[in-house]
Amino acid sequence: MALDMEPSMESEKSGTSRRDFLKFCSVVATAIGLGPAGGFKVLAALTSANRPVVLWLHFAECTACTEVLLRATNPYIDDLLLDTVSVDYHETLMAGAGSTVHDILVETAAKNSGNFICVVEGAIPTKDNGVYGTINGKTMLSIAEEICPKARCIIAIGACASFGGIAAAAPNPAGAKNIIAALKHLNLPPVVTVPGCPPNPVSFVGVISYYLLNGRLPPTDQYLRPKFAYENTVHHTCPFVDSIDPVTGRCLMSVGCKGPNTYNNCTVVKYNNGTNFPMNAGHVCIGCSEPNFWDINTPFWGKHADDTDFPPLPVEIFEKEVSPIAVIPRQTGRNISKSSKKISGVFDLTGRKVSGDVSDILSHSRRSPHKLFIEKNGNQIKKHLKIK
Repeated sequence: MALDMEPSMESEKSGTSRRDFLKFCSVVATAIGLGPAGGFKVLAALTSANRPVVLWLHFAECTACTEVLLRATNPYIDDLLLDTVSVDYHETLMAGAGSTVHDILVETAAKNSGNFICVVEGAIPTKDNGVYGTINGKTMLSIAEEICPKARCIIAIGACASFGGIAAAAPNPAGAKNIIAALKHLNLPPVVTVPGCPPNPVSFVGVISYYLLNGRLPPTDQYLRPKFAYENTVHHTCPFVDSIDPVTGRCLMSVGCKGPNTYNNCTVVKYNNGTNFPMNAGHVCIGCSEPNFWDINTPFWGKHADDTDFPPLPVEIFEKEVSPIAVIPRQTGRNISKSSKKISGVFDLTGRKVSGDVSDILSHSRRSPHKLFIEKNGNQIKKHLKIK
């Protein structure tokens, strides 16, 4: 992968300097576990000529997840995303509307079936066959049923798409559900959730960067949240954790901060180009990256973290059994079984090991938009197995 050290003309026009761009790449690299030195790897991934197709679906939501991305300015993440991935459908960004645009969505999904990233923003109304949420005369439920199963992977951005969010809060008259629960009757591709109300844009870009770097989704926790962003509690990383005096201290646990029960990276990555986070601004953490936080954590002020109910289990929130995406061990070209002429160490998006005839796997890797391990070592493997 070629590494272009100079910013594009578009980046220069938008005011994003090479220094700012590299700084942002270093932030993303640190967030996904590569460390600051991994910024050049992220830069290479985000400036690669292989731009995956992205279909971004809006359902029952407030569009804050899109807005938090578009309003970032260091660098301009909207330019970064539009230059890095091919966003072929996004209702907030498109000028067109109506049946013509919907036809483009259907045609693009069919043309790129199995090879596009589907980003879902918002919960899906399901009561009475989904009639309480429609786009162009079609229910959000029917659109999701038609498009999502064809994706290579799904990124559920925001609390609503991930867990139902405010749309699914009691009494939930529309029967709104998260993407997995709403489509539990279908065989969906791998799903990763990026919850928050809204989530930090670095977390979302981190998932995209990890995917471009590795050709698979990042390891997740039981709620399918990427571990690089949601492994620690907000309280664990809060700079005010030792300042608990109710009079002179800045810790807000005594007035209802939900940081001890909330897994997120707010205090580390921060919002507004890394300048602030809720507790630093004097507001309690409301636990917006946790399932059912509107029902469990309210009232946000006054209700202590110890008094909140336990979040629902994954099987309860998703209404089906889900398996976290596994950590993939590093593989080398030596991991080959010569006697059986089978290749081990090739993995799919969810971390499941796959194996097969060398020629079949090589053929598949050439068709895949992201190179598998086997493609990088194809010549060496053929020579080792004496295959012409």
